Amino acid sequence: MYRFVTLLALVLALASTAFAQPGRQGGAIMGSVLDDATGDPIAQATIALYQMPDTSFVTGAAADAEGLFNISPLRPGDYQVRISVVGYETQRLAASVRPGPPVDLGEIRLLESTELLGEIGVEAQRELIEQRADRTVYNVADQPITSGDNVLETLKTLPSVEVDQDDNISLRGGRNVAIHVNGRPVPVSGQFLAAYLKQIGADATERIEVIPNPSARYEPDGLSGIINIVLKEDAPDRGLSGGFTLGGGTRPEANIGTNLAYQKGPFDVYGSYGYFYNRFGFDGSTDRAYFPAPPDATGPQLNSLQNLQDGDRLFASHFGNATLDYTPAEGTTLSLSGNLSVRDGGGDNLQAITTVREDGGQTDAELVNRLTDSNSDGTNGTGTLAFQRRFNEDGTHDLSAELRTSLNRNTDDQFYTQTVANADSLSSYLEESDRTESWAQLDYTRPLPGGIRLETGGKVTWETIGNDVRFGTGGTDGLGLTTMDGFAYDRSIYASYLQAAVPLGTKFEAQAGVRLEHADRSFTIDSEGIPNDFSYTSLFPSAFVIYNIDLGTSVKGSYSRRINRPGTWFLSPFSNQEDPTITRRGNPNLVPEYTDSFEMAFQYKFFLTVTPFYRRTTDVISRRFVVENDRTFFTSDNFATEQSYGADLTLAAAIPGTPVRGFISGSAFRSETDGGTVDPSINFGVTTWSARASLQAQLLENTSLQFFGFFRGPRAIQGGEASGFGFTSLGLQQKLMGDALSLSLRVNDPFATTRFEFSSANTSYTELGIRDPAQRSVAATLTWTFGKPAQRRQQQGAPQGVGGDGGGDIGI
Repeated sequence: MYRFVTLLALVLALASTAFAQPGRQGGAIMGSVLDDATGDPIAQATIALYQMPDTSFVTGAAADAEGLFNISPLRPGDYQVRISVVGYETQRLAASVRPGPPVDLGEIRLLESTELLGEIGVEAQRELIEQRADRTVYNVADQPITSGDNVLETLKTLPSVEVDQDDNISLRGGRNVAIHVNGRPVPVSGQFLAAYLKQIGADATERIEVIPNPSARYEPDGLSGIINIVLKEDAPDRGLSGGFTLGGGTRPEANIGTNLAYQKGPFDVYGSYGYFYNRFGFDGSTDRAYFPAPPDATGPQLNSLQNLQDGDRLFASHFGNATLDYTPAEGTTLSLSGNLSVRDGGGDNLQAITTVREDGGQTDAELVNRLTDSNSDGTNGTGTLAFQRRFNEDGTHDLSAELRTSLNRNTDDQFYTQTVANADSLSSYLEESDRTESWAQLDYTRPLPGGIRLETGGKVTWETIGNDVRFGTGGTDGLGLTTMDGFAYDRSIYASYLQAAVPLGTKFEAQAGVRLEHADRSFTIDSEGIPNDFSYTSLFPSAFVIYNIDLGTSVKGSYSRRINRPGTWFLSPFSNQEDPTITRRGNPNLVPEYTDSFEMAFQYKFFLTVTPFYRRTTDVISRRFVVENDRTFFTSDNFATEQSYGADLTLAAAIPGTPVRGFISGSAFRSETDGGTVDPSINFGVTTWSARASLQAQLLENTSLQFFGFFRGPRAIQGGEASGFGFTSLGLQQKLMGDALSLSLRVNDPFATTRFEFSSANTSYTELGIRDPAQRSVAATLTWTFGKPAQRRQQQGAPQGVGGDGGGDIGI
C-alpha cells in the first residue's frame, strides 16, 4: 500500500504542476470574424486555440456582437486557430505568439457551409472531459486501460464515481444511482445490475454522461443522479461498414465482438454482438472477539470466531442488439430496436469457520468446513418502437413517442456441503425470478417567442416480478425436506411533467420544471397470501441557472428532488445461506426515501472545475444489525434523515509542449445519519475522500500510452472503520493500417494494492476483516474496422431519458 500511495502522490504532484495554467507574461491573439458574402460580423463564433505540433487544446473564446475577439494571456509558441460557427465552414489559421504586441489576424471571413447541420463540427480530438449544461461528459472511446474489458471497469476510471469490491456503484458516496444506456433506464436493478453491465464491452462504449441533478423531464429515480452510458452507433453515409474485436487475458478472460452497419436510402440498419468471459479468484478472513459473558450466564459462551475464505467466480455472457431506422420524409423517423443478453455465472467458496466457546473454565473449539457451489444465469430481452417528428432543423420543435417492453429471467442456486467432525451435511438454495416491465411515453418540445422553450410529456410504467424460492436440507446422502415460498410484486407509475427554459440576456439562462407522479405498489409473500399494498403521490420540482462568463468559463447552479423506491431485494425476507455467520432479512414495510439535491459548478477555461454539493434525504433506507448468539442478522429500516455535503475538484488539460493530456481529480464529502425514533442509537457521521488521475501520452503518431490510478482514503463505517485501498492500470495502444487495425495491451493492478481491511464493534463483539479480490492481470485486444469513413448517427430522442449529443436540457 505504501508503494501505491507514494506512486499516486508523485503522479498527482507532477501532473498538478504540469497542468498549471499558462503564465501571465505571454502574448495575445486578436481578430474579427465576418460573413464572407455580406461582410456582416458573426457574433458568438467559436475561436479555439490548439498547441502545435501536437494539436492539444489550450483555450478558446467567443466573438462579441461586433465579431471581435481577443485571447490572452498566452505562452509564446506556435498555435493553430480554428474558427467555427454553425452554418459556416470551419477555418484554420497558423499563429506564432511572441512576447510583446498581440498577433492580429485581421478580418477572418467565413464561407457559408453547404453541409447538413448535423455534419458541421471541428475535427479535433475530443477532450477527455466535457462540461455541458446539466452534465459532465467523459469521452471514454478507445481507452487503452479498458480495451477488451467491460463497461463496469470503465466506470471505475471516472471522477466522483466509485465501484466497490461487491460491484456496487456510487456517485459521491451515494449508492442509489440510476443507470441508463443510450438514455433509457437499464432493464435490471439490485444484484443483477452489475451482471448486466459486465455484458457490455468497454470497446462498445462511446462516452459516459454523469448527471447529478436531472431535470423534471427525467425519471426521478436515483437519489445520487443518473449515469448514462452511450454506446457507439457508427452508421456510414452509405454502403456497408463494420468491425471485429478479439481479446484475452491472464485472469483468465476473453472477449469477442462484431458490429455491422448498412444504410441505403431511407433505411438505416445497425447490429452488434459480443461475448465476454471472465474468471477471478478472491480470499479473505473475518475474526471476531466476543465480550465476556455476564457473571450469571450459564452454558457454553462464545469466545471467538474466525472465518477464512478462498474461492473464485466465473462470468460469461452473450450480448446482441439491433436497430432499424426508417426515414420516410425529412424530419420523420420510425425506429425499431431490440437487444438480447444471456449470461451464465457461478463459482465456489470454501470457508473454514473456527468457533471457540468457554464453559466453566473449559475451552472447546469447533471447526466447520463449508463449501458453496453456486450458479447464476439469466436472460434479458428488450424491444422498443419509437417515433420522432422534428419540425425544424435545430430540434427545438419536436414530438416523440415510444413503446417499450423488457423481459428478464434470472436463476440463482447454491449447493452447500458442510463438514463437522468428519460428517457431511447438505443443503441448497434455489431462487428463480421473472420480471416484466413495459412503458408508454410521449414528449413534446416547442419554442415560444422570446427564446423560451417549453417541454411537456407523460409516461406510464407497469412492472411485475414473480419470485420462487426453494430451501433444501438433508443428511449425508442427499437432500431431505424441501421448503417452498416466494413473492409477487406489482408496481405502476403514472407521470407527467412541464418545464420551460428562458434566456436572460446573452450570458444567463434559467430553467424550471415540475414532475407529478402517482405510484401503486403491491408486495405479497406466497406463504402469507396477504398483499402489502402501498400508494403514494409525489411532486418533483427542479431548477437550473447558468451564467456563461466566457468560452469554457461558467457558473452553474441546480436543484432537483429525487426518489429511491425500495426494490424487491430490500422487501424480500428470503436470502441465501452462503455465509452462515450473517443473514439478511428483508422489510416489506419500507417506504420510498426522498432527497433534495443542491449543486454549484464553477468551471474556468475548460481547465479547472469545482463542484460543491449538498443533499438532504428523508425516510432514509439504511441497514440495522441484530446479533443473536453466533449469528448476525441485518435488515433495512426507514430512518429519519441523512445529510451529505462535499465537493469535487477536477483539473483537465494538455501539458504544454508535451504530447500528454489527462485529468487529476479529488472528492471529499461527509454523510450524517440520524436514526430518529426507529433506532435512536444510530446517529453517526462518515467522512470520505478519494483521488484519481488519468494521463494519456501520444508517444508516436499511432502509439498512445495511458496510466490510471485511484486511491480511497480510510473512512468510518457504521460501528467501525475501513482502511484505504488503491488501484492502478496501464494501457498501450498501437494503430496499424491507418485506423483500420489497432492492438491494445493493458495491465491491471500491477502493484497489487486492491487489498483492504475493515473493523467494527457492537455490544457483543469486535470484528476485523480482510478482503483481497486478486485484480492483477494482463490482457490484449485486437480491433479491426472496415468500410467507408463513418459519420456519427444522429441519435434518436430519448424521451424522459437522457439526451443525445445536444447534451443538455437547457441547450446552451
